[in-house]
Amino acid sequence: MTYRDDSSSVGKGYAYVSSTADDGQSWSDPVELAPDDGAVSGFGVFVSVFEDTVLVGAAVDVAYVFQRMQGGHWAQVNKIPGAIGALHDNIVVTGSKVFRTDDHWDTYQEVPLPKAGSTAVYGKTVVVGVSADNNGTGALYVFASADDGQTWHHQDTLTAPDATSLGSVVAISEDLTIVAKAAGEQAFVFKKKADKNSWYLAKILEGESREKQLPPGSDSFASAFDIANGVVVVGASSDADTRWSPVSGSAYVFHV
Repeated sequence: MTYRDDSSSVGKGYAYVSSTADDGQSWSDPVELAPDDGAVSGFGVFVSVFEDTVLVGAAVDVAYVFQRMQGGHWAQVNKIPGAIGALHDNIVVTGSKVFRTDDHWDTYQEVPLPKAGSTAVYGKTVVVGVSADNNGTGALYVFASADDGQTWHHQDTLTAPDATSLGSVVAISEDLTIVAKAAGEQAFVFKKKADKNSWYLAKILEGESREKQLPPGSDSFASAFDIANGVVVVGASSDADTRWSPVSGSAYVFHV
C-alpha cells in the first residue's frame, strides 16, 4: 500500500494496493483506491490492511473502508469517523471508539471507549496509548471483548516508571505482544502473563545514538515500528552513522 499527493488537486491523495498469490514472490500491478465522494484532503494519511479489507484515512477525520469484490476489483463499502485507526478482522478502532461489523462493513456498530489516544488492535484486544497520562510518563490501556466486540472491558493499565510520554505510538501482534514508543530513543515491549488477564514489561528496545556519539534522541528511534511473529522492526528516521555523517535513517530488527 502506498500513498501520494495529486498535484492537480491541492491536498488530494491516492492509495494503491497490490496483492500476491505466491507468498510474496510476485505482486500484482497496483490498483488505485479513491473515495467515492471525490477529492478528499489528505486521503491516504494512514492505511491498515486485513485480508481483503483496506482502511484508508484522510485528513478530514474520516476513514474509508475498501474491499476486494468478486471478480477481483476493489470498491469502497463504507466510511468511518476518525482519520487514524487500526483494522483487524471485523474490528476497527479509532481514537476512543471501536467499530464492529457483522456484514462485511455494509453496516457497523459503534462502541465508545473510556480513553482516547493512539490505538492498535489484534483479535478482540485493543490497546490505547495516552502519552500525557500518569503525570507525563504515559500509560497504555488494554481493553478486551468476550462477545465479538459488542462490549469491551478494561483488562489492564501498563506503565513504565522510567518512560516519558509512553504510548504515543502503539502496536500489537498475534502472540499478544505490545510495543509502545516513549520519548527519546526507547520502545517498551509488554507481554501477556500466563493468567491471560494481565501484562508485564518484558523488554526495553533502544537505538545506538550513544554508541554513535549522537545527541540523545536525535535519531528519531521508534518514529515508526511494527511487530509480527516475535520480530519487531523499529525505524529511526533521523539516524546517521556518526555525529558528522549525513542523516540517512535506519531500521532496527529485534527478536522479542
